Amino acid sequence: MITNGRIIDMVSKGIYLFDAKNGEKLAYAGTKDLGTGTVKYSHFYDGEVLLFGISGVGLLDFEGHIVASIPAKNVKGFAATGEEIWLLENRKLTRVDAQQGI
Repeated sequence: MITNGRIIDMVSKGIYLFDAKNGEKLAYAGTKDLGTGTVKYSHFYDGEVLLFGISGVGLLDFEGHIVASIPAKNVKGFAATGEEIWLLENRKLTRVDAQQGI
Protein backbone atom coordinates (compact mmCIF):
# COMPACT_ATOMS: atom_id res chain seq x y z
CA MET A 1 0.00 0.00 0.00
CA ILE A 2 1.14 3.55 -0.69
CA THR A 3 -0.18 6.24 1.66
CA ASN A 4 1.04 9.50 3.22
CA GLY A 5 4.30 9.33 1.26
CA ARG A 6 5.00 5.82 2.58
CA ILE A 7 5.14 2.40 0.99
CA ILE A 8 3.86 -0.13 3.50
CA ASP A 9 4.90 -3.71 2.82
CA MET A 10 3.55 -6.52 4.98
CA VAL A 11 5.30 -9.85 5.07
CA SER A 12 4.51 -12.89 7.22
CA LYS A 13 7.28 -11.97 9.68
CA GLY A 14 6.62 -8.21 10.00
CA ILE A 15 6.05 -4.90 8.28
CA TYR A 16 8.38 -2.57 6.37
CA LEU A 17 7.89 1.16 5.81
CA PHE A 18 9.69 2.86 2.93
CA ASP A 19 9.82 6.44 1.68
CA ALA A 20 7.65 6.47 -1.47
CA LYS A 21 9.87 9.05 -3.24
CA ASN A 22 13.29 7.46 -2.90
CA GLY A 23 12.61 3.91 -1.64
CA GLU A 24 14.65 4.42 1.54
CA LYS A 25 13.75 1.99 4.33
CA LEU A 26 12.30 4.04 7.18
CA ALA A 27 11.30 1.34 9.65
CA TYR A 28 10.76 -2.35 10.20
CA ALA A 29 8.72 -3.98 12.94
CA GLY A 30 9.00 -7.73 13.30
CA THR A 31 6.25 -9.98 14.55
CA LYS A 32 8.28 -10.66 17.72
CA ASP A 33 8.28 -6.92 18.49
CA LEU A 34 4.57 -6.64 17.69
CA GLY A 35 3.62 -9.77 19.66
CA THR A 36 1.46 -11.06 16.82
CA GLY A 37 3.09 -14.27 15.72
CA THR A 38 2.84 -14.99 12.00
CA VAL A 39 0.71 -12.32 10.31
CA LYS A 40 -2.57 -13.59 8.86
CA TYR A 41 -4.03 -10.31 7.56
CA SER A 42 -3.94 -6.55 8.08
CA HIS A 43 -6.24 -3.56 8.07
CA PHE A 44 -5.40 0.10 7.43
CA TYR A 45 -7.30 2.85 9.19
CA ASP A 46 -6.89 6.42 10.41
CA GLY A 47 -3.10 6.66 9.98
CA GLU A 48 -2.35 3.29 11.53
CA VAL A 49 -2.07 -0.36 10.58
CA LEU A 50 -3.64 -3.26 12.45
CA LEU A 51 -1.74 -6.53 11.98
CA PHE A 52 -3.66 -9.65 12.92
CA GLY A 53 -1.49 -12.64 13.74
CA ILE A 54 -1.92 -16.09 15.17
CA SER A 55 -1.24 -14.94 18.75
CA GLY A 56 -2.09 -11.24 18.86
CA VAL A 57 -2.87 -7.97 17.18
CA GLY A 58 -0.27 -5.28 16.62
CA LEU A 59 -0.99 -1.59 16.06
CA LEU A 60 1.64 0.40 14.17
CA ASP A 61 1.58 4.02 13.03
CA PHE A 62 2.76 5.14 9.59
CA GLU A 63 6.09 6.29 11.07
CA GLY A 64 6.91 2.74 12.17
CA HIS A 65 6.23 3.18 15.89
CA ILE A 66 4.50 0.35 17.70
CA VAL A 67 1.42 1.81 19.36
CA ALA A 68 0.10 -1.40 20.92
CA SER A 69 0.59 -5.12 21.16
CA ILE A 70 -2.64 -6.86 22.13
CA PRO A 71 -2.72 -10.56 23.04
CA ALA A 72 -5.63 -12.07 21.09
CA LYS A 73 -6.21 -15.44 19.47
CA ASN A 74 -8.84 -16.32 16.89
CA VAL A 75 -10.19 -12.80 16.37
CA LYS A 76 -13.68 -13.25 14.92
CA GLY A 77 -14.38 -9.59 14.24
CA PHE A 78 -13.21 -6.07 14.98
CA ALA A 79 -14.19 -2.43 14.80
CA ALA A 80 -11.72 0.45 14.67
CA THR A 81 -12.09 4.20 14.91
CA GLY A 82 -9.58 6.96 15.54
CA GLU A 83 -10.25 6.57 19.25
CA GLU A 84 -10.86 2.88 19.91
CA ILE A 85 -10.29 -0.63 18.64
CA TRP A 86 -12.69 -3.42 19.62
CA LEU A 87 -11.60 -7.04 19.14
CA LEU A 88 -14.07 -9.91 19.35
CA GLU A 89 -12.66 -13.33 20.17
CA ASN A 90 -14.55 -16.56 20.92
CA ARG A 91 -15.52 -15.59 24.48
CA LYS A 92 -13.93 -12.21 24.95
CA LEU A 93 -14.39 -8.60 23.84
CA THR A 94 -11.32 -6.36 24.18
CA ARG A 95 -11.41 -2.57 23.92
CA VAL A 96 -8.14 -0.68 23.32
CA ASP A 97 -7.41 3.06 23.17
CA ALA A 98 -6.17 3.56 19.59
CA GLN A 99 -3.92 6.49 20.53
CA GLN A 100 -2.23 5.12 23.66
CA GLY A 101 -2.52 1.39 23.08
CA ILE A 102 -4.07 0.66 26.48
